[in-house]
Amino acid sequence: ANLVGGSLTYNVTPVTAGTLVITSKTTSYTQSVSPSITVNAGTSTKLLILLPGETAVPGYSTGKTGSATERTAGVAFNITVNAVDTNWNLVDTATPLVTITSTDSHADTVMPTPNNLINGTRPFSVILATAGSVNTLTTSATGLTPYTCSAITVYPNTVSHFHIAGITTTTTLSGNINAGATTITVASTTGFPGSGEIGIDNEVITYAGTN
Repeated sequence: ANLVGGSLTYNVTPVTAGTLVITSKTTSYTQSVSPSITVNAGTSTKLLILLPGETAVPGYSTGKTGSATERTAGVAFNITVNAVDTNWNLVDTATPLVTITSTDSHADTVMPTPNNLINGTRPFSVILATAGSVNTLTTSATGLTPYTCSAITVYPNTVSHFHIAGITTTTTLSGNINAGATTITVASTTGFPGSGEIGIDNEVITYAGTN
């Protein structure tokens, strides 16, 4: 914009906590750079969950970037809970008592004991027991907006046996299998159809043949 009477006032609203430098320049004059300006986080208003593979990005629309990595059923992993302001800046003075819950109702699912954040953040260990991509985690604290993460992909853990879906025939695996396996070695295929579906815990897998 053009100056009026040699001067012009701008309103600047920073959204990211840290250090801000403002530069004024034009093609006709030497640019001017302001001293460093400290921008503090606002008051904590909500919570944020960071899953493995995700990174906090204050000022970004979702407060984070990256893609959550897949988990294994029954294996503990850490999440991070942050207390943040309206622009997702970490509020390091916040120490709310945080509770974490899950939609995974399996008896072997383990949620952490409620605990206070330290300097606005804290890692928590959780265990999900149900394979699939339907279960979420929610963190809550008094006076703050709760946060629910996106559905977490959980793969089955290694198993030792399986059955044919709808048939009573069972067999024993000759070794463990993991997510991504394309063949399954078993002790015997007696009684198994040439193709069909096998059940591994609560998962159903289609197979194309036996040999």
